[in-house]
Amino acid sequence: MQRLALFDLDNTLVNLDEAFRVWAGEFVGEHDLGCEAADWLISLDAAGSPHREVFFGKVREHFALAESVDELWSRYRQRMPYLVRCRPEVMDGLS
Repeated sequence: MQRLALFDLDNTLVNLDEAFRVWAGEFVGEHDLGCEAADWLISLDAAGSPHREVFFGKVREHFALAESVDELWSRYRQRMPYLVRCRPEVMDGLS
């Protein structure tokens, strides 16, 4: 089997923004944070934290969550691969 690595830094191969929106909705539901919390998370993501540890530090502080930054970031890393989808036209091109 031939291996292939793809690097997508600008959402051209996958729609990371959509995956993040789905994750944000799930996160808000799991933590019972209310309707506006997903919008806050999406805005924080759009503001561009230099690293997810910084992002989750802000999330933890804003929502006064009990989980550590490491726990929040770890759960994010575990979930996101299941939410990211390759765009259909990219899959066609790779075929």
